[in-house]
Amino acid sequence: MAEGIGEKHFEEDVVKYLTRNVSSNFREYVQKNSTCYDKDLCLIPEDVITFIKETQKEKYDKLTLQYGVDTDKKVVERVAKEI
Repeated sequence: MAEGIGEKHFEEDVVKYLTRNVSSNFREYVQKNSTCYDKDLCLIPEDVITFIKETQKEKYDKLTLQYGVDTDKKVVERVAKEI
């Protein structure tokens, strides 16, 4: 196999492409540390909660009234179950 061509290099190129700056104030994707990924739920809980809060704030607030401090946990578990 040619030097510099392999799965590791391919992965590095994919990450570099996806995390590039599209414009001065926009990035397509943000690279995160693998420790953010919940292997049991198969998702990144922080990203799920952030997305829901940004797109469905009123519904999230209603869930907070019902579940209190357990809201985030309940939401990501439900999302994971539905996926």
